[in-house]
Amino acid sequence: IIDVSALTLSSIDLHLGKMKSRFGDKFTVAVIDYLNQIVVEGASQFDWQPQVIISKKLKEFARKYDIVMVSPYQIDASGETRFAKGILDAADIALLMEANAKEDAAMSFETTKIRGAKEMRFTSGMDWDSLRISPVSIEKPAVKEDKPKKYINLL
Repeated sequence: IIDVSALTLSSIDLHLGKMKSRFGDKFTVAVIDYLNQIVVEGASQFDWQPQVIISKKLKEFARKYDIVMVSPYQIDASGETRFAKGILDAADIALLMEANAKEDAAMSFETTKIRGAKEMRFTSGMDWDSLRISPVSIEKPAVKEDKPKKYINLL
């Protein structure tokens, strides 16, 4: 976990390079949260143009380091993206992520955007104590109540 108050694209590149040097091919996934907090020189953090710059650069980093770049984002009550609409432009996959009840030990996913493939829906086993998601699909548990949904991007 890297927690920097004034995170820039250059510092992200530096940290990713260090992780790749340290872990080599074992370093396969990076999660970048709070994209709207990344500092882009001379731009307002609430403007959409820096978001497009950030998303393109993160996609470039994913290719450079041969990793999957994951970026969670929030939605409003109507299902629209909050604060990071520009980030969806470069994303290859956008997923709706639904945490099922803890006792069901499952996490469900549904594509809302996918480039070059057909839409997907799947549920994976989830160990909530370790936060490990199983690579094996399981049957989706019955929905017990309406819960807010979260989205993620894969660049």
